[in-house]
Formats: sequence, C-alpha cells, structure tokens
Amino acid sequence: MLNPVTLEWRPRALLRFDLILAEIGRHNPLAAEEFGRLIIKKLRLALTFPMLYRASSRVAGVREMVVTSNYFVPYRVTSEAIEVLDVVHARRNWPDPVSSPLAS
Repeated sequence: MLNPVTLEWRPRALLRFDLILAEIGRHNPLAAEEFGRLIIKKLRLALTFPMLYRASSRVAGVREMVVTSNYFVPYRVTSEAIEVLDVVHARRNWPDPVSSPLAS
C-alpha cells in the first residue's frame, strides 16, 4: 500500500508553477493567488488519496491531476512522496518527447 507523506517538486515543475503564477498575476493577482492555493489544496488531497486523480494515458506510472480546464499537474506516487513532475497548460504537448523525457 502506498502511503506518501510528502510532496516533492521536480525543479522543472516548481519553475513552471512560479512562471504560470507570475503570468496570471500580471493580469490578475487575486486569480494567481487563488490558482496557486487550488493546486496546493489538490496536491494535499493527493497525499491522503494518492490514486484519486486519473492515470495518465501519456506516460505509464504517472497520474494527472486536473486543476482547471486549462491546467493539469502530472505526478508520480511513491511509497514516500507525491512527486510533482510538471505544471502543464492543456495546449502544451506534454511530455515533450524531444527535450524532457520522463525517464527515472
């Protein structure tokens, strides 16, 4: 049974999270704050229910947490952690097969 106890962000995921919040915040700071809180709230829920969000049809062993209709967060469940792999806009081709393979 998997019982992850921490969130571990890959550097790329944390960078994209920050960039997305900054971009949203340029237009609407309140919306950026709410969006950031929503992602964190959903990830905390994943700590309690790691298999809550759908299994990815793109990458084996990865789950995809839909945040809004435009954004999702792919993550991997281990016995110790929820590993946040990325924060993705729905229009982006994820995973990018050329520059960011998800091996490991």
